[in-house]
Amino acid sequence: MRKEHQPIQRKGKDIELHNQNEKAEFIQLHEQTFKQAYYSGAGILERLNETNRLFIYKSDSHVVGYVYLEGTPAFREGTIEFIGVDKLHRNKGIGRQLLQEALDFLFGELKVNELSLVVSEDKKDAFHLYRSIGFSVRYELVSYELKKQINS
Repeated sequence: MRKEHQPIQRKGKDIELHNQNEKAEFIQLHEQTFKQAYYSGAGILERLNETNRLFIYKSDSHVVGYVYLEGTPAFREGTIEFIGVDKLHRNKGIGRQLLQEALDFLFGELKVNELSLVVSEDKKDAFHLYRSIGFSVRYELVSYELKKQINS
């Protein structure tokens, strides 16, 4: 899916993970949300820099949502790599707020022209969220998996 630039009203703020407890909560949420992801929660924390950012949402001092994005200003491109909200906090607008914050950062601060993301077809809630913000499907990908069977 992709999104062309449209101004977004900034509603949140970039929140740093200040202590080990917050880092552990983020890692746990990421691992629960994306069981076999290409980046682990710890791997995401290692990748953070001026253009790879993590925005988190806290409720009652606990991490309940996040969005991880990567920007490439040299090519004026950005990607939403992961967005996750704890199951108990879904359908409350948290994902939308996080996505808007990511869009504001990418289009506003990094000045990207195009944003892309990949979402699994079975993630109906994610499709609804992205379409409600203005994303459209550009490509449909097919992937295959082959597992080696060990004969005993």
